[in-house]
Amino acid sequence: MIFANVNGFITAINQDFNDALGAVVTRHQVPEIYLDAVNFPNGNPQADPTREAVSKYLIEQKQDSNSDFVTYVLALPSETDGALIPARVIQADICSWQYRSADCGYDGPPVADEKDQPTTDPLKDRCSKKPAGCIKRYPRPQPMPFGGFLGANKLG
Repeated sequence: MIFANVNGFITAINQDFNDALGAVVTRHQVPEIYLDAVNFPNGNPQADPTREAVSKYLIEQKQDSNSDFVTYVLALPSETDGALIPARVIQADICSWQYRSADCGYDGPPVADEKDQPTTDPLKDRCSKKPAGCIKRYPRPQPMPFGGFLGANKLG
């Protein structure tokens, strides 16, 4: 990310604070259609600055510096905090656990078949491997031990 070095302000920060390494940079993105009315000659009736996407980054390295600009390499917090992701395929809506295994934990009566259709027949009792299958076996407010990554298909 490139910062304007107005009056050497960023250079001073770099000198006093170890090149700003580890500092948090917060980025607010508002789609043009929602910008404040002052940004348009005739105003903007759809102005809504709360329609923003906020991203946070950490300054990882100072890349370049001169009297006009300072360039930093940014990193996501998850890239610098030692967080690890599982060493398996991350699927949002598919459970990788074997039905009725220790991971699954379900040991109740037959509930549904592989298409989530209700059944009481133990021979037809299967898991759909989808969140809906878990919900049938673990109704709220019970915690649902789903073996997929429900948040993996979310944006933002």
